[in-house]
Amino acid sequence: MKPIFRIIFIILLIFPIEISSQIVYEITKHNSNNVSYLVGSHHYLSVSSLKNNNKVYKAFNDCDIVLGEVYLNEDSINSFSHYIYSDKSIFSLCNERESELIDSVCTKLLGVGLKQMQYFKPIMISNMLVQTLLDAYYPKNEDSMMDSFFQKVAVQQSKEVFGLESIEDQMKLIFTLKSLENQAKELYEVASSYEDFSKEISKIDSLYQIGDLSLLYDEYQNDSTTSEGEKFLMLDARNLNWINKIDKYLTNNNCFVIVGALHLYGENGLINLLKKKGYKVKPK
Repeated sequence: MKPIFRIIFIILLIFPIEISSQIVYEITKHNSNNVSYLVGSHHYLSVSSLKNNNKVYKAFNDCDIVLGEVYLNEDSINSFSHYIYSDKSIFSLCNERESELIDSVCTKLLGVGLKQMQYFKPIMISNMLVQTLLDAYYPKNEDSMMDSFFQKVAVQQSKEVFGLESIEDQMKLIFTLKSLENQAKELYEVASSYEDFSKEISKIDSLYQIGDLSLLYDEYQNDSTTSEGEKFLMLDARNLNWINKIDKYLTNNNCFVIVGALHLYGENGLINLLKKKGYKVKPK
């Protein structure tokens, strides 16, 4: 798997994945009348893509609490700028040839040269490049993105909205997972392979269209550019941190739980963890 593909995976783990008919799950428990739902979304697709998936809207309407990975109004990303910046210049982390290539790609895609961003952490620049490519691939209206849409409507309907983690949790994970040296190496590889973006993202889209995102989970687990420890922190550890919070809310409420679809699968996936808590989880 190429580094640019890995960055796409990270973004799609932080921001949820496309809802399909196979990843809407009903959650019930013996001796309880509460019915909750576990669903996925895609940060880069408009909510209009759900026009043929009435199950999602019905699940939302039947619930009184919305649980997302983060509550998007709870923090300001600007408050965590210390995660974005480094005391090392990018030019001290890359040789001249690498710096020239990165500068050329940044100027072309971002309209800003590397010198102006030299004290950004390399992972920040990598994410900016991939975000720009994703924005071009998935034209969107910010007001119609799935995760923000359901939270916004929930507030309008006086439903409670809660985040399973904070924006700071996510910022810390993204910007401290790899050393600056490894981030710089990955940035160079992303800049070197950006022209392959459409081909790489089409691989992900083709897996969505199959309707079985367990295949996408397998693809992520087979990624040789990410260590087992990094995979655990990006996926399993977050699920394990979330499950008790989810359980607390499910006990006395009908919840609409919307998270990245990769979080549903695997031994430490939310489906399995919910079953271990005594819940019955079945496709809706």
